[in-house]
Amino acid sequence: MAVLVVKGDPEAGRKFKGFFDAAVKSESLRDIEAIADGIVRAGVEDVNIRLRSDHPLSAEVERIFKAQGAARHLKLV
Repeated sequence: MAVLVVKGDPEAGRKFKGFFDAAVKSESLRDIEAIADGIVRAGVEDVNIRLRSDHPLSAEVERIFKAQGAARHLKLV
């Protein structure tokens, strides 16, 4: 299960949440990088991500979002 929560901007939250869920399901690193970039470009500052630590992409998602500064709180559960 992958959950992306954008606080303070409901419209951006709905947009990015759907894209993130689809990208994780399809295991598309390119899409995940594009989402992280979009979050940064949109100026969203408070993003929480919950992703199972045993998910095959968990380490890559963590690396991508931290490298781009797209997630203030990244929680792998």
